[in-house]
Amino acid sequence: MINVTNQQLKEIVEFIDAGLRVFIHKQEGELLVLPGLSQMEYADMEDYQEEMDEVEANPDDYVAIEELDSDDSFQIMSDYVDELGARHELKRTLLAALDGRNPFRAFSAVIEPSQLKDEWFTYKLNKIKERVLAQLKQADGSLEEE
Repeated sequence: MINVTNQQLKEIVEFIDAGLRVFIHKQEGELLVLPGLSQMEYADMEDYQEEMDEVEANPDDYVAIEELDSDDSFQIMSDYVDELGARHELKRTLLAALDGRNPFRAFSAVIEPSQLKDEWFTYKLNKIKERVLAQLKQADGSLEEE
């Protein structure tokens, strides 16, 4: 049985949002954090050798929570824009940002200075949390939150 505390869940969501991968020990609940694919070129992988060796030697002991890929991230942004009211002043601008070149950069350029910034970050973290919980349930069939 996988035991994940609310604090651990919060940490996992933050790690995933930062582009990291998290491995949860199925029995002990210990978290091992490794760079995600998007972070590997910037990370000194020697710093993570012990954790990588542990996961590689005992893969059945861990549940892997993978980083968001660009498709997942884009879908979260798109869903957020879809949920904005039809008359919201930034909806058209955000839709254009998603439809143009460099949609991630363009979306951030619109959201960051807007009054939607905090709402957007809360929405994104909640969607990541839903994804993490779904992965845990799929991996174990039952999740205990403390």
